[in-house]
Amino acid sequence: MSVTSSRRSGDLSTLSELTRNNPDLFDWILSRDKRPLPQPTKEQIRVRMGSAFLVQLNITHAGLALGFSAYAGLMDTLAGFMLIPGRVAFVLWILSAVLALVVFSLLIVRAFRYPHLMKRDFTSNKYTSFFASPAIVIGGLATSVPRYFHNLTMLRIVFYGLLAYQTMLALYWYGDWLFATGYSLRSVHTTYFMATTEFFVLGYLGALVHLDDLAKVSLHVGILFWILVFVAVFQFLSKTLADNDEKATPTMFLFIAPPATSAIAHIHLQRNAGGVVMDEFTWFFCSVTLFIYLLLMRVFRQYWTRRFSVTWWAYIFPLSTAANLASKVAYELDLPVPWAIATITTVVATIMISVVAALTMRAIAQGNLPRDDNSIRAHYQRLIDKEMEAKRTMLAESGVADEDDFDLDREHAEAAM
Repeated sequence: MSVTSSRRSGDLSTLSELTRNNPDLFDWILSRDKRPLPQPTKEQIRVRMGSAFLVQLNITHAGLALGFSAYAGLMDTLAGFMLIPGRVAFVLWILSAVLALVVFSLLIVRAFRYPHLMKRDFTSNKYTSFFASPAIVIGGLATSVPRYFHNLTMLRIVFYGLLAYQTMLALYWYGDWLFATGYSLRSVHTTYFMATTEFFVLGYLGALVHLDDLAKVSLHVGILFWILVFVAVFQFLSKTLADNDEKATPTMFLFIAPPATSAIAHIHLQRNAGGVVMDEFTWFFCSVTLFIYLLLMRVFRQYWTRRFSVTWWAYIFPLSTAANLASKVAYELDLPVPWAIATITTVVATIMISVVAALTMRAIAQGNLPRDDNSIRAHYQRLIDKEMEAKRTMLAESGVADEDDFDLDREHAEAAM
């Protein structure tokens, strides 16, 4: 056997080894025609990817920490009114803090290990607003921090840090909205409400740490862009869903979060100023919150019948925030109807978090969470692109074929997906 044939045999063995998890790729590379790259099966993708936990853990999984921290805040409010034992609120706060630490640590690891996937999340109209979730969660935990850990100086440091983080994000997002360079409001999603809710959370935290002026600035900026997003969602959401062949998801409940959180922030600012807590501003946002709450409950069935996914945690954050607001208003007014509303909304939030948490644990046990087929396919495509390029170079250098015989252009790559 000649040296050339021996070398080619060795190269083909190497190529066969590299493509052992998808033998169709081996046949396709050796073919001289232009037929599309063979479609990988789900099993081939799973084998090729191995453990795909981090790959599928997109930024929307921050919703777990978001929902749990909001419910812990609700329990803290009820404990403050002596309606539940303080130990319950304390335990829930600890669990929320641990869950937030685990979730955001995993997301940070994912960002370093798969930066292209995190960039993909950040450039997605649907996912980008979830990058506000760390500030919302940390801000929420800071507003309900147990007295054992309460330190005014540290809380102010947290406030300044979150304010800087949110300001940078907002300047980036809102600048793109203004100049129509990306994240267009014409492609608006209800997740955009998270980009405004954080301003209200900061207003709430600022009031608690007696930084009232900065709290008001945050509150006013949030109101401005909340109105902008609110109008855009009503105007463009149906078209956005139709263009992307999507259906409305539980993230629709994020409609509730901005007015509820802004009302809570204003209540605490009014307390600090010694003014009337239930003024026109508070009544306006309370009324809007209640109306949107009832509106979404009217169409709740069409969301509840959907297959479970991590987006179900979008129920918990706004429902818990609305219950928190209702409890604070009931305490201020001390009348039967407000207390009835507070009781009903708290029961609804408790039932929802119990059901969603149980379904989440079952999904994790069954290996269905995290689950993001789009991320896993995007990463698989990236791996295949790199391997194809390496194999093309190897075969061309070894003399098995000329480089022009292996035209791995983008059309073939996209055909594979």
